[in-house]
Parts: sequence; structure tokens; C-alpha cells
Amino acid sequence: MRILVVAPRFPVLSETFVIEQVKALIAAGADVEVLSFAAGDSEVTNCVRFQFDVRTLRPLTLSTLDKVKVLTAFALRAPFSGLGRRSFMSAVRSVCSGLPGTALNIALMFDRGSLGSYDVILAHFGQTGVAVHHLRRAGLLSGALAIVFHGFDVTIHTVIQKYLRHYRQLFEHGDLFLPVSNVFGDRLQSWGCSSQQIYVGRMGINLDDFPFEFRPPAPGRLRLLFVGRLTEKKGTEFAIRAMAMLPASIHLTIVGGGDLEVSLRLMIEELAVGERVSLLGKQPHAEVSRLLREADLFLLPSIVAENGDMEGVPVALMEAMASGVVTISTRHSGIPELIDDRYSGFLVDEKDSLALAAVIRDIADSAYDLAAIARNARRKIEVAFNSTREANALVATLAGYNTSDHAVIRK
Repeated sequence: MRILVVAPRFPVLSETFVIEQVKALIAAGADVEVLSFAAGDSEVTNCVRFQFDVRTLRPLTLSTLDKVKVLTAFALRAPFSGLGRRSFMSAVRSVCSGLPGTALNIALMFDRGSLGSYDVILAHFGQTGVAVHHLRRAGLLSGALAIVFHGFDVTIHTVIQKYLRHYRQLFEHGDLFLPVSNVFGDRLQSWGCSSQQIYVGRMGINLDDFPFEFRPPAPGRLRLLFVGRLTEKKGTEFAIRAMAMLPASIHLTIVGGGDLEVSLRLMIEELAVGERVSLLGKQPHAEVSRLLREADLFLLPSIVAENGDMEGVPVALMEAMASGVVTISTRHSGIPELIDDRYSGFLVDEKDSLALAAVIRDIADSAYDLAAIARNARRKIEVAFNSTREANALVATLAGYNTSDHAVIRK
């Protein structure tokens, strides 16, 4: 099976799940290529040698003058061929639909030539799927379109306001939709997508990268770890507030950078927990791995952000669970599909620092069999969030997806 994976940028440090899925699809027997609309993170590109073709349409940043040059050249060349006229009309429709960036992608791809036909085009994020739909209409790509919805593409208010009508057009074309959680699948259905068009596809992780090793907490000490971007939806402030209610024997390490880093440092100072909360900022992968090995608990108290932004099913939780580190998170988005409360981890309500502190205190007091919870968590990842299994299941699903009439696959 020939699959084209399309992403807004590739590779991206915060979206390693795309890289892992591509590797798993190849291992499952698929012939995979990647199309990236813009260049990815240089620190990943320079360090990783991919065993598959990656085509990038443009640099990460393109000046207004360069964009004008690309579009002008396209407008001058397009009328002289059938493909050019078709592409030009698709670009015009994109602009009229409020998607000038898609028109630019059409112009760039036309300049480089059609990529040809694929069995399936697998687009990551709803907005990418919309762009690919226009590229197909332009005659620059061919193949059944399957779209992975990850989180912000179906939750942020402004994104929904801009793209919902485009999503509904895709629903009518009978393409396949791959939300990463049942929560997002329900949301797509509420917008008019048939349940027969929806296949909940877990990203999963490569278990070989995360050997299981449960280490019981040392007596009289508990080490907590948070890893993630310091944005509102991660709920980091509620972890810090919980620490203010806990004894000095409990320490929290926060790894990550982001818009809230300064305000979180101020909160740590105001709550006088600086000796028990360490905010390290961004750290290299090797250091994050070391901290995870040494942690007793992994904390991710996610919340719905004011702008509507939500998690999908956080990969960071999967990695901790696979490694034998007990997790504490919230009843948020798809997280309860990953963690069974008090069986494979712990869940509290969003923004409830008091409940978070209570669970941590109970764990410190040896109220739970953490070894059993860690084993249950590993098993959950092996069965339901294993990238190898998920890739095999996805390939089987896509293989049954009729590219001639875009027949849908039941969930």
C-alpha cells in the first residue's frame, strides 16, 4: 500500500508521534512518503536520518515578497496547461474560502509538479486535511483522504469558527476521519460526520523505546515529574498549588518551556515552594529520559484552556505508563480513555489542586499498591496504545478503504 503522510511541518519536536507513526506504518508493510508544507525543527532534521522520502514545499518562514513572486509566477504559467488551469481555479476557490495559505501551497506544488497517485493520503490535523482536499481538486494529488484529528484542530474556538464549514464539506465527500479519542469522535459526529466515516486511531508509542522498570519510592521521599509545554491546557499551575499543601519530603520537577514560564516562576516564589519545586525549562531528550527513570510519579493535571484548547491523549502519559512510572492526571478530554482511575493510574477533576494534593499525600502514605498499578498501566499501553499494533490495525483499515468510490469503514 502506498501512503502519503502530510503534515503542516515535519519533523517537529513536539509532534514526535507523527515520526513514530510513519516508522510503524513502514514496519507494517506500507510504502510511505512524507509531504511537509513547511520545514521542520532543524535540531530533529540534523540528528535523525529518515528511512523514507520527505518532501518540503517551503522554508519555515517565507517573506511577503517571496509569496508574491510565487503566486505571480503561478498565475502567469497556469493558463497554458489543463493541469495549470485546474490548479489555478482550485487556488482561486481556496482564496475565496478564506484559505490563502492553501493557494500558496497549490502554487508551490504546481511549480514542482504533481506528486501523483497514492492509495491513501494520511493528513495530520484537520486544517491539513482541508488543504489536501484542495490539492486533490487541483489535480496535484490523488488518493483516498484520511484525516487525523489531534486536539486543537477540533477544540480551539477560533479554529472551529474558521474551519468547521470546511470540515463539513469533507464529511459530505465521504472521506475517512481518524480522531485520536472517542471524545473527538463524538464531537465530529455532533458536527454531522457519520459514525461510519470515523475510525478512532490511537497514536501509541514504540514499547521497545520504553523498557518497564517499576521502582518503589524511597521511604520518606516522593519525587514528582511534570514534562510538557508550559501552556494553559497543561494545568501546571494546579500542580504548583498542590505542592503548597504538601510536606517538604515531596519534590516536583517541572521540565518544559512556554508562554507561562515567567508567571509560573513567580507563582513558585509567591507560594514559597522554591525549595520543593524545580522549574528546569526545556531540557534535552537524554536528560528528560533520566528524570523519568528517577521519578516516582508523573504529573499532568490538564485542563480546558480559556480558548477551548484541549489535549488529545497525551503521549507523555503513555511514555510514563510504559516505563513503570505511576501517573496522576485529570478527567480531561481523552485521558480517561488511557488511565483507569486507581487501577492504571490516578485521575482527579480539572483545576482541583486540593484533590491532587490528597492523592499525592495518600500515595506518600502507602495507601495504594503502586507496583500493581504500574503493571496495569504497562499492560494498558501494550494492548491499546502500542504503535505497532495500531499501525497494523490502521493499515488493515486503510486497505479496505475503496479509493475509487471513497467507501467508508465502520468504527
